[in-house]
Amino acid sequence: MRNRVLLSGLALLSTAACTDLPTPADDPSGAEPRLRAAAAPRAVPQSLDDDFVRIAEKVPGFGGMFMDEAGEVHVHMKNPATGASARPVIEAFLAERARGAGAAMRAGSPIRFRQGAFEFRELRRWHDEQLPAVWNIPGVTFTDIDERQNRLVIAVRDGDAARRVRALVASLRVPAEAVVVEEFGQAEELVSLRDQVRPTPGGIGISFASNTPAGQLHDCTLGFNAYIGSPPDDVDSTVHVFVTNTHCTGVPGQNTGSNYYQGGQHIGTEYWDAGYFQGFDCPAGKWCRYGDAAIVRYNESFPWDFGYTALTAFAGTSSAGSLDITGRTRITSKAWMSPMVGQNLSKVGQRTGWTRGNVARTCANVQSNQRPDLGYVMYLCQDWVSAHADNGDSGSPVLNISQVGPYQTDAVLHGILWCGNSTRTEFCFSNMSNVQQPYVSLSVVP
Repeated sequence: MRNRVLLSGLALLSTAACTDLPTPADDPSGAEPRLRAAAAPRAVPQSLDDDFVRIAEKVPGFGGMFMDEAGEVHVHMKNPATGASARPVIEAFLAERARGAGAAMRAGSPIRFRQGAFEFRELRRWHDEQLPAVWNIPGVTFTDIDERQNRLVIAVRDGDAARRVRALVASLRVPAEAVVVEEFGQAEELVSLRDQVRPTPGGIGISFASNTPAGQLHDCTLGFNAYIGSPPDDVDSTVHVFVTNTHCTGVPGQNTGSNYYQGGQHIGTEYWDAGYFQGFDCPAGKWCRYGDAAIVRYNESFPWDFGYTALTAFAGTSSAGSLDITGRTRITSKAWMSPMVGQNLSKVGQRTGWTRGNVARTCANVQSNQRPDLGYVMYLCQDWVSAHADNGDSGSPVLNISQVGPYQTDAVLHGILWCGNSTRTEFCFSNMSNVQQPYVSLSVVP
């Protein structure tokens, strides 16, 4: 029957990726030969930073906010004594988020006002106008407006990059005390092995044939199942597809017809992989995307499990969770707003199973790990979670999971995982607004 245990476990997994992950290097001179320029983004996804700017326009001195582990919302104000006048605006925003960002973001959360040093509009202006200069320094991993610290954060690979960034920041029109430089390591794409599961839910292992060397298989995770148009802009069709990462294709940013396998069986073919773009929000000289997501079309009549992801026995945080599938999780909705710092989210992936943690940062511009055929590529406005992930988890669905009964687990779909830090203590993901930016006809909720 359809709600049976899908598989006894995902224990038969490779412990190593198929290839060593490259490390960031100097920007090569000349153009990236295998990037395909996309058309102008049809719509720029709205981010949490955009929401905070709108609040700041109504609330003088507003510096951002975050949620702690107990569910309390902390609001930075340059003058906390004015919190009473700000409270109605904050409460209205939280009520809206309770409808759009999952059960963990609930209306009526306690609000605490705390001393902030900078207004959010100042931080946003400095981030967008001054910080793009740091991308000329090798070893920069991401930039972010940090809601917990009420500061700008520039994350770098090592001490040498940190010294060069600090020297550059001193020449910018940004107060030194507004910038924190963190030695974070690099953002690494996470790629390993899988077992056979039928029908196929999200969160299980897949492999794909890469172009270099020809025919070599690499391993990722099936994110979530969906319907999409045929042709892609037609919303009234019933093409069965699944979503995984663009770096889980033969040539990221190009549709080369990559083949996909699950448990040793061919299950589908690459259907749509949106190209990169330049200009707009993309720093000068870079190629950008909002979401690390590609669409794979299932073979005709292949058994899929639309609207469900695999559920394992227990979740880990700083280490792997269970790999033994005990049931499945029903996707009841998708988050149409960015998560907020402090919100608890989960991922389910083939290498480390179910892990969960709190959102650590939102809307960070992340530079991807290097590949010879790719050059530097940047993913705009990505979110980070303090939880474990490792090679093979690329493509994992990111969820807000809630237990609604002894045999029923529901989830809000928040996006798709694509990278982790060098120590594997945080993972990053593209939220659903960014995933769907080029794929407007994608339908993920039954």
